[in-house]
Amino acid sequence: MSRVPAEFASLSPYLDYNRSAEIKFLFREGVCQLAPRNVYSDYDASQCLPDLAEADPFLVVGDSYGGHLWRGLSEAYPERAVGQATAVGHRPLLEHRGAGTPCRELYRFIFDVHLPNRRYETVFLAGRWQQPDLAGLPSTIRYVRRFADRVVVLGPMNEYEGDLPKLMIRAWGRGEKVGEAFQKPDRLPLDRQMKSICEGAGAVYVSLYEIVCGGGPGCVQMLGETPVQYDFGHLTLKGSRWVGVEIRSRLETRLGR
Repeated sequence: MSRVPAEFASLSPYLDYNRSAEIKFLFREGVCQLAPRNVYSDYDASQCLPDLAEADPFLVVGDSYGGHLWRGLSEAYPERAVGQATAVGHRPLLEHRGAGTPCRELYRFIFDVHLPNRRYETVFLAGRWQQPDLAGLPSTIRYVRRFADRVVVLGPMNEYEGDLPKLMIRAWGRGEKVGEAFQKPDRLPLDRQMKSICEGAGAVYVSLYEIVCGGGPGCVQMLGETPVQYDFGHLTLKGSRWVGVEIRSRLETRLGR
């Protein structure tokens, strides 16, 4: 790193970001986000779900892509109680609930027990969406709408063919930038497909790809001296806070408040 310019030397802490204190603060893994190494009883509903006394609460349901957005959304909506139920590797679909893994058991609790007994103002569905997920989205949206005034689907994130901080340092060494050639090409077409499907099922759709990339390949990669993403797609804490504010802005523009 001593040979790297100062603006790239600031990337050094993000080369091993998974071990940082920020990651624990960002995801709340083992408490509000379950990973395969967890057991279902690790999920602490008393910390992760809004108290019954909270009026018009929000809930974020998703995989780790929901987890990295929860912190930004909770800070973007300080006047709301924003719950978190996230499970690594499992998109928030009805078909992903059931016995077998702690993550599936968490979704079974949220979909079959919690939502029918707790009215939400907004439920956010977020995930590392893949093409096969599209078939299960309409039924999931219609189901969740029974227990929420609004369902907001957060579309796919832009992704890179490697960890963004490492790609940026290596590209600098070649006198290049981390451009379109390093981005996974399926994210933008999937985003466009999802918008049509989700809105057809009655959800409000927010394109994260549009927030980060403006609808094209020129994606925002740095916020000051902080990378937006620390690996192929997950947001840093600063990235989560920025995207959370942008989500709120777009929703208020769309909904007129």
